[in-house]
Amino acid sequence: MSSPTPEDATAVRTASLPSWPAATASLVLTGTTVYLFRIYGDLHWRVIYGPDRYESALSEGTRAELLDLLARLNYYRIFSILALAFAIWSFRGRPRWPAWLALAASGLALFVSAIVM
Repeated sequence: MSSPTPEDATAVRTASLPSWPAATASLVLTGTTVYLFRIYGDLHWRVIYGPDRYESALSEGTRAELLDLLARLNYYRIFSILALAFAIWSFRGRPRWPAWLALAASGLALFVSAIVM
């Protein structure tokens, strides 16, 4: 009877690593990206620069606060990059189908973050 080699221990450790936590984190970050993008779009196109031109009705202080909030909502780009990182990380485990789902969803998040100025 031979003792297990270090390669066997690595194979066992890798095979038992689940992909669910990283894939779930990627999907949550993708959802957060899309949600923040939606808020960014509403604030930018409907409130500040909307068809009714609310910007002329806004006081200078309120407009400055809204533009500051708009700048903070740009963090959705960071969330999309994190979503991709977690999707790639989820390929280290098994099963692989959650990793593929997370990768497709994070691709959507990257697309959303790339289409805005």
